[in-house]
Amino acid sequence: MQQAPVIILIVNPLGLGLNRVLTAEERVYELCNAQSVGAAIENMCLTATQLGLGSLWICDTYFAYEELCGWLQTDGELLAALAVGYADENPSPRPRKPLTDVVEWRK
Repeated sequence: MQQAPVIILIVNPLGLGLNRVLTAEERVYELCNAQSVGAAIENMCLTATQLGLGSLWICDTYFAYEELCGWLQTDGELLAALAVGYADENPSPRPRKPLTDVVEWRK
């Protein structure tokens, strides 16, 4: 994160927080919001690539959660960070498992 010229902190303003006991309905609401935010982050990564930029989706913001939220001064739930900049390297893609190893087809 220290090397990236841009860090985008992604906050869910509708988030109910990490340390709260949720009802079943609230939990479903949180999961749906997290999935929507995840899709938005993926679209930001794809757009960065299309613009010739590198990006890194950072999920371990929870290790500095209180400090970052205090700095942001937000009541929303910090979900992730996205580092964006020109990449110093272009590594080969990591090996992927074949689709048949990770998908189970049912009728």
